[in-house]
Amino acid sequence: MADYRPVHDKFPLIVELRSDLPGIMPEERPDWLPSDWRGFFCPVSLEPAAVRQWLDWTIILLENLGVLLDDRDGRQMEPWSGDDDYHDAFVLVRLLRRKGATNLPSRKEENFSVPQAIKELLALRDLICADEVGGGGVDTAHSPDFRSLRWFGEVYSFTANQAPVVKCLYENWENGTPDVGDETLLSAVDHDAPPARLSVLFRKHPAWNTLIVLGETKGTKRLAEENTKGA
Repeated sequence: MADYRPVHDKFPLIVELRSDLPGIMPEERPDWLPSDWRGFFCPVSLEPAAVRQWLDWTIILLENLGVLLDDRDGRQMEPWSGDDDYHDAFVLVRLLRRKGATNLPSRKEENFSVPQAIKELLALRDLICADEVGGGGVDTAHSPDFRSLRWFGEVYSFTANQAPVVKCLYENWENGTPDVGDETLLSAVDHDAPPARLSVLFRKHPAWNTLIVLGETKGTKRLAEENTKGA
């Protein structure tokens, strides 16, 4: 695969397909991308983490439709409609079904509506997060604020201070970089006045040492790859 340039540091699994970018040519489109793909952006692969990032990116764009887009010369363009990306979401559904997904819905609306599109893409994102793509499936899902998390069949609830730590660990697990430093996790709670220790923050919590475990290097934590409660 070509060395694609991500659209943003926070979305490393999404690439821009426009040919006016240096090093990004039309013939470098990912092999899996079908001819009926309409948008300028796509996930780098059909892996759930990449598809979810693309859905997150598209939802953010849909929520900001009132902002005029600027071209590369700083001139204002017509507002983007979002219809093409809504269409592309269900192109992804079609492709994921071919890979074995059984839990993904068909497109419900023929007439594009921003509120309806956001609602459907949020639901689609959550299904892909807990997806069955490619066979066995990974039984994970979370609430938008990470106050609750389903992890391999076990459901955990978290306080407002614990949730940012879980969010950071989950997002790094999802991106294939599971180990996160303790200082980074503590700063996620409060950058200016972080808690003293994670063990205190999660004292007597069932997730501590079951869901949240030691990383491969000293001073790091990660999410356990499987539910170890009662082990």
